[in-house]
Amino acid sequence: KVTCLKCIRPIYPPIALRRGAEGTPKVKVWINKKGEVFKTELISTSGNESIDRSAEKAAINSTFYPLEEETSINIEYDLKIR
Repeated sequence: KVTCLKCIRPIYPPIALRRGAEGTPKVKVWINKKGEVFKTELISTSGNESIDRSAEKAAINSTFYPLEEETSINIEYDLKIR
């Protein structure tokens, strides 16, 4: 089972905040045996480029508990103005 060790939340892009933009991007991450993310791919866009970039940056900087073998998972980030 894939378990997050250090889950990084995306930083809300100031430009998106000023425009009132929200979104729910989905990012596929590939995780090596050490639990490090070595590749990401945006598989579902939020409709806002800055939100998508922030989600990918958060995903690549997250770490997971060590695994028996390399794997990939999808992470969906919900960026809403509170």
